[in-house]
Amino acid sequence: MFANAKNVNISGGEFNITYGAKTSETTQQGKHIFVQFFCHQISSQYPGIKLLQKRIAPGALHNSDERYDPPKCHPDTREAILQEIMDWIKDMDRRTRFLWLYGPAGSGKSAIEQTIAEWCYKMNFLAASFFFSRSIGDRNEKTFLITTIVDQLIVSIPEIREHVGNALYNNPSLPTRSLEAQMDSLIVKTLEAAASISTGGVDFMNSRPKVIVLDGLDECGDPESQRYILKVLLNSVSNHSIPFSFIIASRPEQHIRRAFDGELLSSLTTRLVLDDKYQPDDDIRTFLQSRFQDIKDRHPSCGRLPASWPSDEDIERLVQKSSGQFIYASTVIKFIDSHRHWPSDRLDIIFGISPRGKTIPFAEMDSLYLHILMSASDNIKTALEIFAILLFLHHRDLRITPRFVESFLSLREGEAFMILSDLHSIISVPSPDGQDSPLRLFHASLGDFLTDRSRSGDTFFLDSGVCHRNIVNRIINQVMNPASGSHFHFPYSTY
Repeated sequence: MFANAKNVNISGGEFNITYGAKTSETTQQGKHIFVQFFCHQISSQYPGIKLLQKRIAPGALHNSDERYDPPKCHPDTREAILQEIMDWIKDMDRRTRFLWLYGPAGSGKSAIEQTIAEWCYKMNFLAASFFFSRSIGDRNEKTFLITTIVDQLIVSIPEIREHVGNALYNNPSLPTRSLEAQMDSLIVKTLEAAASISTGGVDFMNSRPKVIVLDGLDECGDPESQRYILKVLLNSVSNHSIPFSFIIASRPEQHIRRAFDGELLSSLTTRLVLDDKYQPDDDIRTFLQSRFQDIKDRHPSCGRLPASWPSDEDIERLVQKSSGQFIYASTVIKFIDSHRHWPSDRLDIIFGISPRGKTIPFAEMDSLYLHILMSASDNIKTALEIFAILLFLHHRDLRITPRFVESFLSLREGEAFMILSDLHSIISVPSPDGQDSPLRLFHASLGDFLTDRSRSGDTFFLDSGVCHRNIVNRIINQVMNPASGSHFHFPYSTY
């Protein structure tokens, strides 16, 4: 094909190859030659694009092979939150350009982002996507964010392709410059250049995708990197009026929350929090019922599992243990869905009815908890004392608030907020002016993790006997020596 061709130039039209009755090997060879030829033409026409593609994170895309099979919303679940996001996307009169989706660790943010990205892709709304991951090198730092977005924009908005190629050809070091420099040269200026030569004065962006999905911002580098990314995106919208809208998902980490609380970013942001408003228990129940049916239908036992398994009580027990967080339910299903084991035996292990032996049913959750707790290593001893109070100090009239914790543990006023500042993804912490609002663990399963030494290890293990003894000693010390310690109001009948 094109043997000995020179100075070949193809512009517009369609290019078809008909292989007729050729062998499979010949067909594949022909396809390979065509792909090589097509790529050569593109890189020859836009030589700067080669530089861009050396500095991207291909695994960060919503449809990348690296992320196959990504978590996504189970059918008939998350309908309310998904509809709310799609309504925001389609609202042409909205004033906000950012949508911040946030919630505790394991609440299903990535599954929602994946589903939205797939829907937007099918509807031609998706301009680009980037899914961060703390465990993968080119996806856990800010370095490749803008270049990866630009690599997608030259496909979703082909009008800028030539301008991006020229910018990189004229300045090959652009992919190594700051995010601000990349945003300005590769997105802002290329959009302006494309608009300046659009035919008939028609705004070419009217028919182009304008949604950029960013998932897991909290998994990108350190807090400073995360704040920097938000700053660059905000400047691009407020100072340069780029036509994109950003859907950003993260945990409610304190530094991210404060960034979104900034006056300008706050005015341009719609917030959606994954809380009880969206009735997660109903969605988790639907998910569990559907997936247990799948397990029974596909298990090699050929339908010998009882129709009544699992019982409604079993399902409700799992729903309650999930605490509204999908990670627990999905972890349970992954463990039970084994063709080499009886599903009912695996469920008994989950419930602690049978010993787990060498099996590790909650490895994924344990890894998540360990990562979060290690991020608070400077204050972990006192943080664990606070967790112990939440887990072991029970009374119907007792509200465990930051003020109570500080008094009970003889901490300085405001110190509880500092100690828990890196743990907002597993514990509900009120705003600093909410000293008398209760603290609450997001995950019921966190207590199981902390009180099981084989899971939490020596560093984070809470021995229930020791914790109860320490609590009682503090109460006795307060009763016997009221002048020596902090004063707190406490229902002593608890013990």
